[in-house]
Amino acid sequence: MLPSPMIGVISRLRSQSSMSANACSQVDLISSGLALRGAAEIGYHPDMSNRIVTIALATVLLAMFFYEIAIGAAGNEVALLPLGALRTRGWSPVDWWRVLTFSFLHLNALHLALNVAGVLWLGGITERRLGPTSLVVLFVMSAIMSGVVGMLLGPWLPTTGIAIGASGAVFGLLAAALLLVFRYGAGHGTRDRTLRVALMIGFIAGVTLSLLPGVSFAGHLGGFMSGALITGLIVRRQGKVPQKS
Repeated sequence: MLPSPMIGVISRLRSQSSMSANACSQVDLISSGLALRGAAEIGYHPDMSNRIVTIALATVLLAMFFYEIAIGAAGNEVALLPLGALRTRGWSPVDWWRVLTFSFLHLNALHLALNVAGVLWLGGITERRLGPTSLVVLFVMSAIMSGVVGMLLGPWLPTTGIAIGASGAVFGLLAAALLLVFRYGAGHGTRDRTLRVALMIGFIAGVTLSLLPGVSFAGHLGGFMSGALITGLIVRRQGKVPQKS
């Protein structure tokens, strides 16, 4: 049996050890809370790091292209009309549904690869900072407005008369990413400084591609403008205070 003084010392040590453990737990909880709060304030969703919706959108685009191949429509704009390709010339009100479908069709593998890469990159930025629902809204509305502007301006701009592809929606995501990083990106530090350079290169490349023959400049313009507008509305609704970098 231990002497009474020794028992007292052991008891005090156990008590101090328990208090230290509790203090460390409280510090960890406080630190975690501050980190999550800070992340929310700068518009970063830690639970969105897996980019589920972004990957889902890219998967849908891939699946539709494989379907085009299966029925022998890939590579032929006219053959894609029954699937929902957009008429930018000679259209009528009965073609309204095509503004919902043309963005999910692609002419060839290169066309698909460029847009899927854009969705994965720009969609990831948007989903992480605004959340999955906002990404879906941005993609769908940018795609629709891309089609609407393409139909309205088609008679006055160089075009083949048929538009397909998710590039209008991708331009909407590009506008969203530019706004989120340049205007609302304070707090991301070095990561955003690097991202700004990449986005500007992407923007310049996108504008250059938009001027090539056979590319729907009107569709890209409509997608970009709607993406910028919708992003501003989403940020305002979510209550994030605009912070200039």
